[in-house]
Amino acid sequence: MKIGKLNLQGGKNINVAKRKVASAKGFMFNQHNVNISREGIRNLQQRICITETTANIVNATTTAIGINAIGNDVIKKNDRLVIVNPITGAATDIVVTADVKSSDTSISINTTAISSPLGSFIMYQEEFLNYYVRGGTITKKTTIANADYKTLNTNPITLVTGVTGMVMIPVNLLIITSGYSSDDEGNDKYLYCGHGTTSTAGRFWDAIRSFNYRVRSNSTWNMTGDTGQIMNDTISGDGINLYSSGDFESDEFALTVYLTYRIDSE
Repeated sequence: MKIGKLNLQGGKNINVAKRKVASAKGFMFNQHNVNISREGIRNLQQRICITETTANIVNATTTAIGINAIGNDVIKKNDRLVIVNPITGAATDIVVTADVKSSDTSISINTTAISSPLGSFIMYQEEFLNYYVRGGTITKKTTIANADYKTLNTNPITLVTGVTGMVMIPVNLLIITSGYSSDDEGNDKYLYCGHGTTSTAGRFWDAIRSFNYRVRSNSTWNMTGDTGQIMNDTISGDGINLYSSGDFESDEFALTVYLTYRIDSE
């Protein structure tokens, strides 16, 4: 009688045929193929699309796109969208130039060169998708190297870029310092977050006095927003910046900055 190999390990009898191992490998490979198939990706895209195009657009530069009526007023002027070709996955960024009502069958856009077939998916670009899907806030991570940390006064860092006609509303700013070994920060300066780059009272969102001064370890800091006036003009179209009252001098510290903010129309 032909038998398989007997392996005694931990008191267990294991009898494994090679064909069963090969079968298991084939199953795992097929599962992997299903997960990364073009059809699988298409299904995911379709789940998060707002609407679909109603005509072929072949290498045309246009200011309007035909769409299926959405049924609600979710697309607004200055929203950033992306048109995704469901066959190739190629994407084209567009900016909406007028509100789209629930019964509208077209979208007015900035002049854009487009090539996409009927049935292409229209979705929010990443930051706007985050805004609509994740409860209204977006968190943007920015890494600031030591050389840039030291020149935050003369070269402010833009944490989020402004969008014409839109208002960037800061909610929270979390800062983690890293890289400390022995050279602590010897310059006693303010760190500011604002829509401009001024340190005048009433012209910034929030500030930390003596930021990182004489701290001999990596640490975490937080801003939650000042009260009262934060700008002497409208902030519509303005980005959000990180800057300081003077340059820092430590040759070791770097910053990882997490800005949580909202986007709304003017």
